[in-house]
Amino acid sequence: MTPNRATILDYHPAGYLGTDADTRWGRTTTSYRFTFIGTEPEPVAPEWMGAAYDVAYGGNPPSPDSVQDRELRDALRRINDEIDSARVAWAAARYTHTVTEALREAVPAWQAYRQARAAAAAAYAALDDTPDNQWRAALLRLARARAEALAAAEAIDTAACPIADAWDTVHGDRVLEMLPRVEDLAARINGLDGWDIVDLLPEDYRGWGGYDRRSPTQERLARQYAEQDKHIAEVTRLAGMDSA
Repeated sequence: MTPNRATILDYHPAGYLGTDADTRWGRTTTSYRFTFIGTEPEPVAPEWMGAAYDVAYGGNPPSPDSVQDRELRDALRRINDEIDSARVAWAAARYTHTVTEALREAVPAWQAYRQARAAAAAAYAALDDTPDNQWRAALLRLARARAEALAAAEAIDTAACPIADAWDTVHGDRVLEMLPRVEDLAARINGLDGWDIVDLLPEDYRGWGGYDRRSPTQERLARQYAEQDKHIAEVTRLAGMDSA
């Protein structure tokens, strides 16, 4: 199908809002504004682009040097630039939509993790006021609380996997510049107060389990607990107690 001249000159990709021109030091830079919610299909060139190129560059009447053909060529370059910009805006919107939906799904796991983590922290803090004759019982409570926190950590990481996987859809610096921070998206969602799971790289969120590999948040907690255990061991040694 060969489009008529008006179709080519008036075409804009879906989601187009407008064009901005910025002139500085005698040079004009053109940018395009688009709006997407992230569920639309990826913007593509219209089916008639090939035929339009034939008209503008293939020597069909009017002649290649005519003002009309130059006008068509300028329009085709603009359309290509707009499609490139539309794809960037669409990719950023798709990422934002995917991450936002994953965050909403993660609310129950996040709340359970925060509660379990706080319970483990409280059990550790309670050791300071634990009498010697109740030390073993306090350590058992701490061990149970930590186990629950580590299990909750794995659950929140499972819920966060789609967020990490969303990075696989991001290509190019122009898209990266448009992406919101995960913690900023989380701040807009009820029930995600204090969200601090932000280092969401796909390679860290794949393949844990088995081979004694912990999930990323489990690993952070385990390192914290290891430092606490050094303190517990030192206190136990100084007090002459056997914590085993």
